[in-house]
Amino acid sequence: MKNERLWIRKRSEENFRDYIRRLVTGYSSVDYWNADVAIAEYAIPLLTHYRRHPCEMTKSWDHFGNPVYFSDEEWASIVDKMIWSLTVLRDCRFVGGKELKEFNKGMKLFAKYLPVMWC
Repeated sequence: MKNERLWIRKRSEENFRDYIRRLVTGYSSVDYWNADVAIAEYAIPLLTHYRRHPCEMTKSWDHFGNPVYFSDEEWASIVDKMIWSLTVLRDCRFVGGKELKEFNKGMKLFAKYLPVMWC
């Protein structure tokens, strides 16, 4: 029983330190050690918003500065692939075979279009 209380006390102190660290720096040690999950947790709601409100996101640029125009359906499909891949990353799911190819495709799309995601 004493060890249990000590563990709970230590855990609550760690949570408090993480809370203070998050207030001061904007991230906690959990975010620092699991940056991929933290980035996915932050990006999924933003991408969901872009999915619902495409605004000028259908007008994008490739890596050479050439304009690329998507229909709303094409852009929604691209964003859906990015959201699915980030959800897999956030949930720490292991994928293989066809799912792994889809995961990699979504992550590549995320890397490709991240610099031009603004309205």
